[in-house]
Amino acid sequence: MPHLEDHIDTLSELDGLRLETEKLLMQAASFLETTEAKAPRTFWPYVAYAVEHRARALCSRHRVGTQPEPDALAERLIARLNSRAELLALDSTVARSERSTPQDLEDRDLFHVPVFTAARTMQALVSTPRFTFHRLTWFCYYRILRSLHTPDYRDWTVGGARAGDDGISTAFVTGECVRAILMLGRAFQRTAALFERIDLWRTKSDFSRRSHLTDSRWRREELDRANYSLFVDFLHTGPDLAFVFEQPKAPENIAAFIASLPKQLIEQTLATKEELTAARKECQAVRRKETAFYEGLVTAGRVDLRYWVAHTTSAHEIAIRALVDGEERCDELVSHFRALKTSNADSWHKAAIALDEGARNISRALRSAESFLKSVLDRELAEPTSAQRRDYPELAFAAAAYGAIRSNRGALDEPWDDASLGAAALVLSEALGSDGLFPLGRPILTDSWGSRVNVVGSEVLRAVADLFRHSRVSVAPETVR
Repeated sequence: MPHLEDHIDTLSELDGLRLETEKLLMQAASFLETTEAKAPRTFWPYVAYAVEHRARALCSRHRVGTQPEPDALAERLIARLNSRAELLALDSTVARSERSTPQDLEDRDLFHVPVFTAARTMQALVSTPRFTFHRLTWFCYYRILRSLHTPDYRDWTVGGARAGDDGISTAFVTGECVRAILMLGRAFQRTAALFERIDLWRTKSDFSRRSHLTDSRWRREELDRANYSLFVDFLHTGPDLAFVFEQPKAPENIAAFIASLPKQLIEQTLATKEELTAARKECQAVRRKETAFYEGLVTAGRVDLRYWVAHTTSAHEIAIRALVDGEERCDELVSHFRALKTSNADSWHKAAIALDEGARNISRALRSAESFLKSVLDRELAEPTSAQRRDYPELAFAAAAYGAIRSNRGALDEPWDDASLGAAALVLSEALGSDGLFPLGRPILTDSWGSRVNVVGSEVLRAVADLFRHSRVSVAPETVR
């Protein structure tokens, strides 16, 4: 049986890689924090890209031990996006008909927001403190769900997302949509776990104060231990929570801190419901605008569009139902938080259950995406390597996103045990070139002029790293390097 000492050299090498990675991460964060958006006017892709990188910089700082501060630049960028948030929900044909200004930008670039941009914007918002439940987040959520559940021409695939009107459904764009939705669901899950720890602290505190069957010194020590444990839990909470909490000052002040939370939570939940309701009403208004637009085209003789409204109705209803579920969840949470003011013993636990149920509803919305990703995964694994037809980037994206969806149903830190994911990890580890890159895959977008869009190598490596991290496949240090 191997001993730890047998692997000490490998562990030392991996630790060196970890330290080198941390150094590069800090350098990247410093660079991104000095980057201003150069995009003129309200040019969505550029501004959303800047927001995403600001969020990544803040999260990188937090992961290496620094609590993120309020970010003025991110707020300015998000305000620019928010000024034309309704564009997220517009169908591309309707968006191009909205042309007004300026003349030097193409209609589709200025007015049509690709679902890929919506996914990246949602990732940035959920990652940024105080913007998890922003109005823009819900527009992105609606747009992503609607895209995933709409079968479009070219491949007529449900569950997949496309990089643009001229592309086909790909695991890369679908994976970015999945990542955005799972980030929202995990914010619910992590907040629910925190509420459960608060409920456990309450139980221990009540027992320590009221029990007459144990020594008073033991009760004081147990109470101090419970206070310190919850204090540490709050210190280690990240920015990816459903609510924004101020950090408690000291372990001995934890009881007063918990007593102040219900008021804050009620205010934030009511504000979230207002954002949700406003986003839902605007999405419904946009839907009416789209319907009228296409009915007008049919009346004018475009008979090929007569089924467009029926074709997109179910996807629209699924997305709207998700927003309505969020509003109902807010009402339930407010009732639990108000009960905390009357010392209702089970309210923290009930609030945690409500958040867990919300996370499960979010996960259920990804069932069609899960089926699509599994089909891509099986297709690429079935391709013979000798024929050089295997799309390694697409395989990596499908495996990483599919594994993320599957793991979301259990403990987040458990290894991915699916056999196809292990097979994908082995194939990718063998195909990785000495330069750290994979053979170029099929383009995710090709226009009528012959221009092709391929995914950059860093995106592929991120997906491969996720797969290696969570699968049970052994990875050699030279592969990591």
